[in-house]
Amino acid sequence: TDRTVEINDKFAKLFSDVEALRQNKDDQGAVNQLWEMFGELTESKLILEETSTADHRQDLNELFDAIESCATTMLQSTKVDLETQIAHMLETEGWPMKAPEESSLDSKITMTMIVLLRLQMAVISLNKMDDIKCVDPGGYTKSWALGTVLRGQITRFRYHFRAKDSATGRNDHPEWACKFVVDRVKESVEFCQRVVDPALKSETVDPSFGHSGLVEYSMGLVEELARKITTDLGPAIEDAAGSEATGNVVISIAELARNTDERIEAILTATGDVKLSEVPSLSGTLMREEAFLHAWIDCKKQRA
Repeated sequence: TDRTVEINDKFAKLFSDVEALRQNKDDQGAVNQLWEMFGELTESKLILEETSTADHRQDLNELFDAIESCATTMLQSTKVDLETQIAHMLETEGWPMKAPEESSLDSKITMTMIVLLRLQMAVISLNKMDDIKCVDPGGYTKSWALGTVLRGQITRFRYHFRAKDSATGRNDHPEWACKFVVDRVKESVEFCQRVVDPALKSETVDPSFGHSGLVEYSMGLVEELARKITTDLGPAIEDAAGSEATGNVVISIAELARNTDERIEAILTATGDVKLSEVPSLSGTLMREEAFLHAWIDCKKQRA
């Protein structure tokens, strides 16, 4: 039918357009065009299923799959390009060894983050999140843009506190890692407010990514810190469950976590842009670990 021919031509044009975008990307333009293309593609496929013959549907479904494959490759490639751009600009400004100071790169970093966030919105709408690789080493943030910022600091944390034979990663001094996280949160306040928040608050970005880069950034560091503490403490809990020595360690860790939470809370709430309920909690994260929670409960029972 004429309608089938029209759909067939549209599929062929979409394939050609996606391939052209993949070969010659223009960041924001590519993201917007790809989003529009997939809208047309989905609409056309629905019509196709209602109007075409079985043989024709099979042929065009193969083309649809080819378009999806090509577009997914393009999405991944664009994502990597954007992340690389952001990482390079941050490194130019001294990240992650120090928080970037105000510079001419600020607006470019923000705009590149917006493009990356919009790309992620497109991927989510297309149910392609499982097909796209993520650079966030811990999977701690739902935002690709924040994941790119967080990656350098997580790598730095792991070098100092989780690497084998690290002088600063001793499991008998978790307070060193806690201080590192608090210091990183404190020094990043102005940078997050100046560069990251405008991207998250852009009217073109879905609010589900959050409104505070500092909250997301802090949450990632707290999650990594909790993972280090529970990993270090795990063997002690398993080998000496219920012992007085283990109980003392667990209580000490719980107290350290509360103190760390108070310090992070003070930093975040002082900005005036973060609610108390949004502040990440090391205590809460540790208590979600079953082994730690049971050890803490056992210790409390023994001391009651």
